[in-house]
Amino acid sequence: STIISSYFFGESNLTFITNKKIYSILYRIFFMIVITASSYIKANVLWNLTDFLVAILTIINTYSILKINK
Repeated sequence: STIISSYFFGESNLTFITNKKIYSILYRIFFMIVITASSYIKANVLWNLTDFLVAILTIINTYSILKINK
């Protein structure tokens, strides 16, 4: 459920920021690559990657919230 909710939040915010379909397609491809690659990566590297991606998601969420407030 965490993977699905993170995907949904990321795509929703990306759609809010820009309505260009190419970004949504690139996001989906990137997400699928990360999910597939995660089965081959060592656990400590995977946790570091997860922390990095959560930080990116936080930045996108913060930007979206600030944009809504304007």
